[in-house]
Amino acid sequence: MDYQVVWTESAQEDLKQIVNFIATDDPVAAERFGLGLVDHFEQASLQPWSGRKVPEANIEELRELIYSPYRIIYEIMDGQKLVYVIRVWHAARGEPKID
Repeated sequence: MDYQVVWTESAQEDLKQIVNFIATDDPVAAERFGLGLVDHFEQASLQPWSGRKVPEANIEELRELIYSPYRIIYEIMDGQKLVYVIRVWHAARGEPKID
C-alpha cells in the first residue's frame, strides 16, 4: 500500500530556495530540477523503507534518499502510512537541523 507523502514547511522552504537559486541562472533548468526531485521522492511512498537511515541520527524511522547533490530526509510513520519530508539538504552544507 502506498504511503501518503507530507512535505513539512521546512522541506517546502528548502525546495523553494533550491529552485530559486538555480533559476537565477536558468529558470527552465530550475523547474526541471525541482520536478525531478519531487518525482524521485515519490518512490518513497511506494517503498519508504528503501532509503538509508540518516547516519548522524541513527533512528530507524528517519531515512534519506539522494538526489545528487541533495539529501531528501524523511520520517516514516508506519502505523499511519505517512511519510513526512523533513528537509532537502545540499550534501556540502554539513548536517541539517532536523526538528
